[in-house]
Amino acid sequence: MTDWKKCFICQQSKNEPLRSTKECLETLSRNIPEFNECGILHFDYNRLYDRVSNDTLSLLTIFMNNNACYHNQCSSKYSNSKLQRAKLSIQKRAASASKN
Repeated sequence: MTDWKKCFICQQSKNEPLRSTKECLETLSRNIPEFNECGILHFDYNRLYDRVSNDTLSLLTIFMNNNACYHNQCSSKYSNSKLQRAKLSIQKRAASASKN
């Protein structure tokens, strides 16, 4: 279960201030499921969906309903550029494995 008063990504209290911008939450709501599908998400994706919410709600809706906050350092792990690099790395590994 996610404590929405903390960074929803790391669930820790740090010296870094918490932030919450709609633009970043939109990006995270798109990218986090893709990182999860790639198998490189660094936290339990399922904890974002508690017993009140379910898969029919969009991740962005869940974030907005819970006033989700994050540390910049945590959110930067799931940026568009890091997602593209991760996908490229996975494609390269798959191509290399298929050659063997």
